[in-house]
Amino acid sequence: YLWFATWEGVVRYNGQEFRSFGRNNVPELRDSGIRSVQVGPSGALVVATSRGGVSVLRDGQWRSYGTDDGLPQDETFVAIEDLDGRLWVGTESQGLARLGDGGQARHFDMDSGLPSDVIYALLQDGSGAIWVGTGKGVARIEGDRLQAFGTDAGLPEGAVFSLAMAGDG
Repeated sequence: YLWFATWEGVVRYNGQEFRSFGRNNVPELRDSGIRSVQVGPSGALVVATSRGGVSVLRDGQWRSYGTDDGLPQDETFVAIEDLDGRLWVGTESQGLARLGDGGQARHFDMDSGLPSDVIYALLQDGSGAIWVGTGKGVARIEGDRLQAFGTDAGLPEGAVFSLAMAGDG
């Protein structure tokens, strides 16, 4: 399948036809304004919404995650599933949340060392570290250790909107 993030829901293309999933036909999608769609290592589809937290399609079942589940806010830009099955959720203005450590949520923000609480991009590298594109630079999280990179490391000033890993790692 090909998956598309649209302002009217997440759309799946199977090579023949398009099928839309939004809050009108999937109650677990609390908002149809989709900002990010990713397929995780387990095959789960992870959807970040503009005002409805994160929704995950796993084994044919949708589940939503919001502030009641440990997110610092429901306004999200990006979400990914890591190799351990945990969800990483980048919010619009309240930093980063990691869900799935035995039901516990871990929150990373500027007080934790992030360059900004605006999170635009997430990527897991080959070593398992999570890279975070923020409104003012990049951070790398390995376990609970956070390392920030900004202008002092040679990055230009400003936001990092996207992260990608080359095929050779």
